[in-house]
Amino acid sequence: MIPKAMTAAVLAALVPMTAFAQIKDIRSYSSVPPEKLTSIMVLGTPHLSALEDVTPSHVETVVDQIVAAKARVIGIERLSALEIVTMQASPVLVPALEQFVGPRLLKIAAAAQSRTGMGALEAAQVTSAWTRGAADLTQEESRERLDIALAAYQPETALLYREHLPANALDQEAARYLDTHRSSMNERVSVALAAARRLGLAKLWSIDSHLDKRLILPRMEELQAAFAKAPPVTQMPHFVEQEEITNRAIAKGDLLPVYCHINAQSFGAADVRGQFDLPNRLEFEGDMGRIREAAWDERNHRIAAHVRHASASAVGGAMVVLIGVGHKPFLDELLLTSLDSTTQNEVLACD
Repeated sequence: MIPKAMTAAVLAALVPMTAFAQIKDIRSYSSVPPEKLTSIMVLGTPHLSALEDVTPSHVETVVDQIVAAKARVIGIERLSALEIVTMQASPVLVPALEQFVGPRLLKIAAAAQSRTGMGALEAAQVTSAWTRGAADLTQEESRERLDIALAAYQPETALLYREHLPANALDQEAARYLDTHRSSMNERVSVALAAARRLGLAKLWSIDSHLDKRLILPRMEELQAAFAKAPPVTQMPHFVEQEEITNRAIAKGDLLPVYCHINAQSFGAADVRGQFDLPNRLEFEGDMGRIREAAWDERNHRIAAHVRHASASAVGGAMVVLIGVGHKPFLDELLLTSLDSTTQNEVLACD
């Protein structure tokens, strides 16, 4: 009797390689006409608030090109209401909630939920249906939207409506929080929000995820002990080169060369090999190396799913995803498996 494994191997050998190639090309099965596809562009970004001497003028050329792409949807590295509500229900995820959301936004959102009478999930559902930007709204409608956005943990969306309102029209603690936040160099504000304003968008989409931290946080000491034996990631050649390019770009007043460099496939390949494949080259006493890899994959799959959800609001148009550059190679790969969207690697016009 031929073993089942051998039978499967023989049958696989009989299938022409062209059939495997066709199966891999998922988009070949799509019945969506080209003009109805959503063009998704993943733009990797450095975390700008960590850079010294950077001002909004340094990213004007990047904002210009997002505007030129006529993005109908912009996704940002912000946790959604669903993610936050889920994290609030898990004691294990409390440290992640404090790090990636913060007690002040949690407090501001809770007050907005009280004012609007909406829970976070209901508020998020309402914001997802918005299509008209602030320019078409009355002052009262803008104030209502600002509160709903805060109730949904979306401060960047709230800022789209803040500039249309006098400070005395708002809850004072919310006004102080937003006025501080709108001067931030965080790329959610300095790049994504700036582009959304110019495009007249009604909201920014929260596409990040940190639910994978339930796998990491209970074993953080084990993970840190293994990484402590490896050279720091910042000493890797591609990071050193990035830092040199960044310093020159800051001195010249334009970060476009940095964005062009880190969004190139060559940088993504070096980053995947140097940084994200690192746990596979370290020694762990148990299975923590594989758990770390699984958690990273889970986060990227969740982000890709959130991107796909948001892309439904840009049928036949463009979506730009502004995300930490380490995610870009993974998202570019994951988003290839869609039947109703296409990916475009070149968001920026680079020499």
